[in-house]
Amino acid sequence: LAFDDADTARDVLEKYDERDDAQASYDAYAEIFHDGSLYPAYAYTSYGPEMIGADDITKLLAEKYPGFAGMRTITVAVLDTGINFNHFLFSSRIGSASHDYYPEVTKDDNGNTIYDDGDPTDPHGHGSHVAGIIADTTLYNVQLNIYKVTNSKGATSAARLKRAIDQAAADGVDIINMSLGGPMSYEDEAGTIVKSSIRSVYSSIDQALSQGIMVICASGNTGIDVANYYPANYSGTIAVSAVDVSGNNLASYSNYGAVDVSAPGSSILSAAVSGSGYASKSGTSMAAPFVSGAAALLMSYY
Repeated sequence: LAFDDADTARDVLEKYDERDDAQASYDAYAEIFHDGSLYPAYAYTSYGPEMIGADDITKLLAEKYPGFAGMRTITVAVLDTGINFNHFLFSSRIGSASHDYYPEVTKDDNGNTIYDDGDPTDPHGHGSHVAGIIADTTLYNVQLNIYKVTNSKGATSAARLKRAIDQAAADGVDIINMSLGGPMSYEDEAGTIVKSSIRSVYSSIDQALSQGIMVICASGNTGIDVANYYPANYSGTIAVSAVDVSGNNLASYSNYGAVDVSAPGSSILSAAVSGSGYASKSGTSMAAPFVSGAAALLMSYY
């Protein structure tokens, strides 16, 4: 259905809502007019975008770019478990680069190691959920480059993170979202203190920062000081903690300390691992992409 004005659209949709045999379906970016300016009539998937003021930024964009025409492309690199390409949230949202640093086939026919097979299909669900939050928060000028850096259990390595960050920088992204991390040191089963190898990634983060790329990281979910949690503890990154559904309190699981910003992270609805369904997840992993989404909207304006 297409409407010439907002009042007609509302009237028709309200009539459908009153019927028992029909359900009004609101397109994510149905366009309606308000006072001559074009705004998106958008029903967000979760409460998060409204809490962070995404709709306010979108209205400013509509005023500056009538019809949202002329906005530059903003590319967000999502370093995670991959993506569910079949979900409608990602329609026309996948960028020019996709990488898989955990390929199922690790050797080619000549015995050469395959480091990247270019197919970041998500076997886990975490990455799809994270990417869905960014897509849900932003407009179509925001594209997602997907860098699958974990195995099916969500585990990664410093070498893969380093390779992905280097590639994202080479691909010219604007923002890197890392909803991942771990402790700087830990005690193994023998009682030995083991230091993380994450320090090898810092030079790659430095390079990305030097190119003007914003690096946004989840602060972690273990209720500890973020000073012992990488890569959110690294200078120059933006460390994100999570608040509860009220928006007034730090979530009980969230790491704390020298974090840069807090965002919604509790009971967040976003893309499921398969199909076009939804899943609810909680964590600073969910908070970080809201900050990435807000940053992408602001970059779109300026």
